Amino acid sequence: MRALIFALALAFAAPAAAQPAKPGTTPAAPEIDPQRLALARTTVDGIWPAGTYSKMMNQMMTGTMEEMMGSFLDVSGAELAKTLGPDAKAIGKAPPSKETIREQIRKEDPYFEERMRLTNKVVGEEMGRVGAILEPKLREGLAKAVAKRFTPAQLTDINRFLATDSGRAFGADMMLLWVDPDVFKSMLSSVPELMKELPDMMKKIDAATAHLPKPKKKEPEKAAPEKE
Repeated sequence: MRALIFALALAFAAPAAAQPAKPGTTPAAPEIDPQRLALARTTVDGIWPAGTYSKMMNQMMTGTMEEMMGSFLDVSGAELAKTLGPDAKAIGKAPPSKETIREQIRKEDPYFEERMRLTNKVVGEEMGRVGAILEPKLREGLAKAVAKRFTPAQLTDINRFLATDSGRAFGADMMLLWVDPDVFKSMLSSVPELMKELPDMMKKIDAATAHLPKPKKKEPEKAAPEKE
């Protein structure tokens, strides 16, 4: 499970850099020039139009995820074992089946496809609803991030482009590209290669943290004696 989490995190990670802070302290955020922030908010209006979060969630759950799951379900156990290579033991001790994963699941639940479709639909709708609550703060945070990274002159140029027909078309779909099936497939296709790198990565993590005391193990709670 830990290996899978690392692989997915690496596959989906966006480049990021953070300045370390001293333990127990919170560095004060620098003031942003109001005029610069206003320009950044205009930029965000172009690259993250209101309602984008809802569109992303709906597209991901009712389009991208269904298409990706469909491709995965049509793979046989033998093909999956071949893809995983040395990690094939993760799918079980039984010999890999020639049946597709879809066929194997249907034996246990003939209605699983409709169940999955309805589940994805509800999750997409609910995440879109929740997104409408979260989106205003997200947009403001994005505006501050944009304001810090671009000068007023650069923001003016960017906003000029976003005001054109081509700019509006680009801005409306820029964020949605991240939940496009082709983008997801490209990222996930790297998982087998990342899995091969994980053993060495885990050794480096263990070496880097070897000097730290081991975390305390929580003692299992004793069951209360039954009352007579």
